[in-house]
This record gives sequence, structure tokens and C-alpha cells, in this order.
Amino acid sequence: IFRSLARQIVMQYIVHTRMTDITFERELFDSNNDQLLDDEKLLATQVKEFEAISDQRLDSSYPFVVRIDGVSFRNYTRGFTKPYDQ
Repeated sequence: IFRSLARQIVMQYIVHTRMTDITFERELFDSNNDQLLDDEKLLATQVKEFEAISDQRLDSSYPFVVRIDGVSFRNYTRGFTKPYDQ
């Protein structure tokens, strides 16, 4: 009887402790999630500010060079004239 009673008490303690840990982890996740959302909003704002500053127009009377860099641009520019790729 004593062992089964002790076992019940230990099991209740473990379950209670684990539930407390789960609650704490949930609160920690929620606070970190809010921080991540704030960081994303800050980054989006900074990118928009940079785009507004760097929005420039080219004068059509002058020649210009465009460097395209990316994963799929090779396929995108397949039909373009590439005079320097000889």
C-alpha cells in the first residue's frame, strides 16, 4: 500500500511539474513570437525606407548597364542579347 501511495504521489508531482513546464514554455514562446513579429515589422520598415531613398530614375540619353544576379535569371535572360558573354 505504501509503495502504491508513494508511486501515486510521485506521478502526480511529475505530471504537475511537467504541466508547469509546458505552461512556462508556452509563455516563453509567446513572448519570443511577439519579439520576432516586432523584428519583422522593423526590418520591413527599414527596407521600405531604403527603397524610397534609392528610387532613382535613369536619364534615357545616357547608356547604362544592368547587372542581374539571382537564381533563375539565367533562364529569364535566355533570349536577351549578351554582347559581353562571347
